[in-house]
Amino acid sequence: MPTQLLSPPAIETSDDEQLARRVRNFILARVLPAANFVEVDADGGIVTLTGRVGTFYQKQLWLNGAQRVAGVRRVVDDIEVAPFPAK
Repeated sequence: MPTQLLSPPAIETSDDEQLARRVRNFILARVLPAANFVEVDADGGIVTLTGRVGTFYQKQLWLNGAQRVAGVRRVVDDIEVAPFPAK
């Protein structure tokens, strides 16, 4: 009798989780430095960006990029601009 492989159970995600992931992937595709310091949350099409970036330009890239993702109704800006310490 042949062995039947069972696929792992599908992980169900909410529409908000999928939207937050799409926003983060859209921004990360543009290879932003310090991208790991920004959190993306979504609730009913309202995306909240929280965290820290090194320049005002990076902050604008996050905000403008988030607005371009399908399904985003509004972007809440909780991003702080603070230079990162030199290594």
